[in-house]
Amino acid sequence: MNKLAQMKEALTAAIAEARAAIDGGDKDTIQKASAKVLDLRANYEKLVEYRELEDSIAKNVPVPPADAEHVDEHGKVVRVSGWGEIRKLMVQAGTEKRAITANGAGYNTVPGIVRALVDGAKLGGKIARFFGANAVTTVPVFAPHMAVPVGSAPGATGTSSDSTAVLTGDPLTLKPWYSTLAISMGALLSTDIEGELPAIFAEAFSAAIDKMICVGAGSGSDGLGVFIASSSGVPTGSDISCTSSTGTGPNWADYVGLAMTLLGLSGGPMDSLAIVVNPAVFATALGSATEGYDPMKVEFLTKGTILGIPVILSSYALTTLTTGSYVAVGGYFRHFALAVAQEITIDPIKTVGSDNIVFQAFMYMQGKPLIGSSFRRLKTV
Repeated sequence: MNKLAQMKEALTAAIAEARAAIDGGDKDTIQKASAKVLDLRANYEKLVEYRELEDSIAKNVPVPPADAEHVDEHGKVVRVSGWGEIRKLMVQAGTEKRAITANGAGYNTVPGIVRALVDGAKLGGKIARFFGANAVTTVPVFAPHMAVPVGSAPGATGTSSDSTAVLTGDPLTLKPWYSTLAISMGALLSTDIEGELPAIFAEAFSAAIDKMICVGAGSGSDGLGVFIASSSGVPTGSDISCTSSTGTGPNWADYVGLAMTLLGLSGGPMDSLAIVVNPAVFATALGSATEGYDPMKVEFLTKGTILGIPVILSSYALTTLTTGSYVAVGGYFRHFALAVAQEITIDPIKTVGSDNIVFQAFMYMQGKPLIGSSFRRLKTV
């Protein structure tokens, strides 16, 4: 049995324990069992995402050159490893302060890896993605929001045009985002870590994308997140006041009410519908012994949904519970646009006086909600 199957089996067993705890009604036992399920589910989902990224990289990265033998200047037969040659070229490139591809343009990941990166985050697979050429700094995005068709009399003339469709371009100016990783010369010479760089940086940028979608400030180089009230994104008109007491976080009635409101919205694809909340905030409701909501707890523990809507537990969602704080957001995340340049560029930088080579990865992207009315936020009172 592989590790993925073992984790899935452990998650199934933990869910069964949580069900038994709910039936028992002991609050402490419910909280412990719920925490165990959340932890196992997070680890399982992370492993699934990592395996998918590995598969994507395997499909796009060329096979390393085969080992070969040659006679050196002293007449000795030397066996040369293909990856060893790649490492040697990479170290040489860093020393010469140039990029580590043959054309000197940088270690460029292929577009397939970038798409896997965007899909790899918890929220990345649900948003709308627009890929623009690297030389273009402004990527036009479109937000079609068609009205529901209505009937008309046979042979009717003068039918009015759709006044609700939003088909104008909303330009997103791509901003540079970067991440650095220092690697010692010894590690470069003795390991194959350079082959892992795309996956390492992909994980880092995936986290940045999730953070932008949630709490991007919308100023400077930062995108605009759904937890931020803004007339350019999700306005205050999308706020829903919690019924719970201040400082306690939303209760099950609040989450179910949010789900019902979202199901009443129209104009978005159902597979992009989701509720985003911080695990620390959601744990309060999950551990409460609220009468009448046990079926909702069981649904979440077994399916990760509320009334069929996926619940995404993100550490980037807000945790403040004071009056007027936003604690959960739900909506059609396909109406959030992420504009991305087509490749990540990784450059080695040699520092004088240090045996480290700093690998600096750049990615150009920007994001914001396209249709603010497609989202709803829970706010404490």
